[in-house]
Amino acid sequence: MAPDTAEGEHITLIFRVIDGDGLPTPGDSMIELWQADSQGRYQHPVDPRSTAADKNFSGFGRLETDANGVCAFETVKPGRVPNNDARSQAPHINVTLFARVSENRCAHASILQARRRMPMIRSWP
Repeated sequence: MAPDTAEGEHITLIFRVIDGDGLPTPGDSMIELWQADSQGRYQHPVDPRSTAADKNFSGFGRLETDANGVCAFETVKPGRVPNNDARSQAPHINVTLFARVSENRCAHASILQARRRMPMIRSWP
C-alpha cells in the first residue's frame, strides 16, 4: 500500500485472525483496508480532492492470512477527511474481514489512537 515514496508517517498494521478455538485460519481469512492518504485525500473519483491525492499511495490493500493467521500491511497514518459540514472525521482506516465461515463480511472502522495493541474484534457470530 505504501512504498517508501509515499508521503506521511509510515506505520505497520498487523492482524491475526483466529477461530473460536483460538486456532489460526490459514487460507480461510482475508483482510482488506481502505483509507485516505496522509492529507486525508482518497485515490477515488468520488473524492473531489482526488487529483491532489498522493500518487505514490493507493489507499487500498487486501491480504490473505498466513499459516499463523497473520497478515501485515505497510501503510501511512491517514489524515483527517473533511465532512460536508466543515468538520473533519477522525483519522481512520476502514478494515474488512472476509472469511469463508460466514456469509457476511465483517467491517470495522479503526480510529487511530496512541501506539498500543488494540484488539478490534473479540468475537464474530
